[in-house]
Amino acid sequence: MTSALPTLRELQHFAAVAEAGSFAKGADVCGLTQPAISRSIGRLEDVLGVQLLERTTHYVRLTPFGETALAEARLILDRVAGLKNLAAQATTPLASMLRIGIIPTLCPYLLPYVLPQITRAHPELSPSIVEARTDDLLTALTQRELDAALLALPLPGTNLTLHPLFTEPFWFAGPADHPLARAERVTDGDLAGESILLLAEGHCFRDQALDVCRSTGADPSGMPDVTATSIETLIQLVRSGIGATLVPALAVPAIASRTADVTLRTIAGTRTQRRIALVHRNGDWRSRAFAMLAQTLRDALPADYVMPETAADGEAAWTPAKANEAR
Repeated sequence: MTSALPTLRELQHFAAVAEAGSFAKGADVCGLTQPAISRSIGRLEDVLGVQLLERTTHYVRLTPFGETALAEARLILDRVAGLKNLAAQATTPLASMLRIGIIPTLCPYLLPYVLPQITRAHPELSPSIVEARTDDLLTALTQRELDAALLALPLPGTNLTLHPLFTEPFWFAGPADHPLARAERVTDGDLAGESILLLAEGHCFRDQALDVCRSTGADPSGMPDVTATSIETLIQLVRSGIGATLVPALAVPAIASRTADVTLRTIAGTRTQRRIALVHRNGDWRSRAFAMLAQTLRDALPADYVMPETAADGEAAWTPAKANEAR
């Protein structure tokens, strides 16, 4: 190992070849010839004094140290990219394309409220929306396929920064002739023994509904084996008289406008609600932009259905552990 330091260009070339699994493909990505990128990576190995890649006529593979070096190189390159964009962030933080993931039980009901507000407040922002389940969104965040996500708390891990947005109550949804249809509102105690339809496994709203069942005495076990993957499917089952269910408050206007034969009632009690947050990777250079976006989202929320949270001082330092404590 020499006293020289690796250059950014050498790190870029190494990352390109390692991620492509080929000198030829890596060279194409960098706009170089194959011999030129090979020499660049060779210089990097000389500087570090350690082999990074195993080379054969059939493949290129990372050495054990090469795997560690790739992770460090990617962090350095991401930091440099962030530094390059700090000037633009200082003047127009949300003048870019953001890839934002949203869970399915929130996406179709929240977007009509917030997208017009985002367009007015940040006309130069181009949001790209991805609807997927929590586990898939967290994986996409980790792999940098998404920039941020709107998720329900609590969340696993500590490598995420949270901007709490709002608390969303759950509503009771039952057939039109359900006994609770005569009540102005439902209480936690009213749910005891009530048969509750659930979403399929893998949906965080299923887990939240199960928590409600455990805390109130509601019964999810007597329901038919139906793999429902959306709130809309649950509502159709309710309409048919199969059972009752819980729905997030933002879904209520859409359900009420299309379905007259379903009883929708608020539920009194703090055990029947969820917290939603805007989530991004710790250390992301766009943290100020995400904080601005979070406030725009809060401002666009319908106060009749959800309770916006006040932006916390230093909220960019929040972790899932702290958020769970505050839950």
